[in-house]
Amino acid sequence: MRRARRSSRQARFHFPEMGSKIVKNVEMSVEGSILTIRVDLSQTFGKSSSGKSTIIASTEGNQSVPERENIKIGLNVYTK
Repeated sequence: MRRARRSSRQARFHFPEMGSKIVKNVEMSVEGSILTIRVDLSQTFGKSSSGKSTIIASTEGNQSVPERENIKIGLNVYTK
């Protein structure tokens, strides 16, 4: 996980890898108590395992929110 500090109240996180899990096209930032999620909707990562949809972004399962390890997020963005 890569971190770039912007100020004491704002941290931006981009993590293409978290342990053995790959996070695809997801960028999260926490400012105070606000979580912001950014996804580039122009990217695709091929078909889902079922073949019914095309993956745009995914956390590949539940992940901890940056700086809030007790809060989890699971995100899938796809087209049918």
